Amino acid sequence: MGYGINLSAGTLNPWSYSLFPGVAGSNVIYPSDSASVWNDANLLRFDSDANRLLNGSTALCQQMIPMMDAWYARVAEAFQKIMMSIQSGNTNINITGPNPNTNIDPTTGKLKESQIIRELTKMGSGASTKDRMGVEVTFKDKDGNTHKTTLLRRLISLTKEYQEHPDNCQLSEENYNKIWDIAGKYAKTGELSTEDYKTLLEIAKNPGKSTSVDGEDPVDETEEKPETPFTDERNAKTEGESGAVFQQGVDAAVDGYKNGLIGWGTDYDQLNAGQAALNSDNVIEVWDKYYKTVGVNHGETLVDSLYNDFDDWTDGVFTTGGASRFTAIADALIERANSLIEKYGDKSGLKAEDVQKFKNDFDSINDDNYDSKKQFISDTFKNFVNKIKQAEAKLVQSEKQQAKS
Repeated sequence: MGYGINLSAGTLNPWSYSLFPGVAGSNVIYPSDSASVWNDANLLRFDSDANRLLNGSTALCQQMIPMMDAWYARVAEAFQKIMMSIQSGNTNINITGPNPNTNIDPTTGKLKESQIIRELTKMGSGASTKDRMGVEVTFKDKDGNTHKTTLLRRLISLTKEYQEHPDNCQLSEENYNKIWDIAGKYAKTGELSTEDYKTLLEIAKNPGKSTSVDGEDPVDETEEKPETPFTDERNAKTEGESGAVFQQGVDAAVDGYKNGLIGWGTDYDQLNAGQAALNSDNVIEVWDKYYKTVGVNHGETLVDSLYNDFDDWTDGVFTTGGASRFTAIADALIERANSLIEKYGDKSGLKAEDVQKFKNDFDSINDDNYDSKKQFISDTFKNFVNKIKQAEAKLVQSEKQQAKS
């Protein structure tokens, strides 16, 4: 006799169950008739089906809720554009009643002066403008001290200062009116043109100067400006609209390397994407950010992560070598170092001999010694990166001292 229905000859009862086979007195009879069993079986089947339906509904909701949220956001954005179109005088949309934008003065059609800061704040959260308004800008205060902040905060600060102390502020009346005009355009259209964006960037940096149509200062031939070629070159790449593009490249490289190297196995598509975003302009910044956001948690630099993922230097029959991955970083570093030497000579302290030593050390790595070269590779790259960073820091410091003198 086993578990379940007891069909023994002694007690032929199909509804007798043995809880413990072979043990006297362990038989139980439940339910008392076959109809109850049939009913219970159907209830069990119903409960199982209902449970599957509930689980399926839950899974569906988990997928639908984000989609509905996104749909609501698109509807809200479309509604906002319609309202902006109405406010800008689009005759294809007919409505009755007053202009819904109370920030516009109906008598002049111009943004109310009291609403300038409010519209600037809206630019800081607008879908098409928040990235631009979040760009970092560098400026000097009245005492000549250098500061950094976002474009949005700088414009709000200048505007508020002008409104409260128009006779004792950094912002000129001409530039205040330009901010007012651009904010008014945004209130009507919800858009910020590239030309207006460049004008705002220039005002943030030089609030008291007149800005030309293309956002550039008119050249003052009588003003002697100290030469700061390296600082100017780096600022041109890393600040303003160009700076936003530069940072996107750094982020793309770091994300590609991180997603390709960290975790189980190697994702070559991600790794290729990271390597494609790497270049001589951003190789130092990528190196630093990778360590700060990824490597510090694993105790490794970018080349350490590469070494841990590639067992061989060159491709084998069943393996993929890491030589080309290391070479991409080495070439970018060499190009950046040579550019410093070529443009600034001995001012940076970096010499051609430093570059040649790095080349020789790198070229000494091969299939025969790769397995024993982990620390050597790590130190070789770290030392050369530090030399480049020290050279660039020296140029910046030298130009600062020259500007003060």
